[in-house]
Amino acid sequence: MENKNLMFQLVVKDSIKEKCRESDQVGYDKRRTEKLREYLNSSDRYKYYVFSPSLEYISKDETDSDCEHIYRIPGDPGEWTGNDCSYIVRIERVLENYNIEKYVFNLKIYNYANMGTLLLNKTIPFDICTLGSCCGTVEKYVQFSNSDDKITVDKIRKTLSNCIEEAIFYYIN
Repeated sequence: MENKNLMFQLVVKDSIKEKCRESDQVGYDKRRTEKLREYLNSSDRYKYYVFSPSLEYISKDETDSDCEHIYRIPGDPGEWTGNDCSYIVRIERVLENYNIEKYVFNLKIYNYANMGTLLLNKTIPFDICTLGSCCGTVEKYVQFSNSDDKITVDKIRKTLSNCIEEAIFYYIN
């Protein structure tokens, strides 16, 4: 993987570097999100979220050549990877309809390294799932109403659709 950052190049041993790869999973990158929000410094800055991959270390099993053990390198998503691997998601609520339990959001997705290029600009409906707890708190979760929309988002980056659902969770709760 070419997109490892400078910290990875300086800190990680060469023998481990060769066995590292970018994880398929992406997660909420708090550091880059805060940095982006400071840069934007506008009223809608809380509509922006950054998602980045983690790194994995692959170890072959000495007794079974077909078996691999995959270990996640400690650290937050994006800590070891470069900006090319990170994605900015901007969410904006367009419609809220409790009668049919739907939200409609406009999603804009950019690559963090090239913020001028829009990868997706689409208005997408989400189903609302409301869950209560024994403590009396109520949280709203969302999921894509249409699986084709989820597939479209995942074509940009595998598992990015799950991150969008997570971003909307943060946004509405």
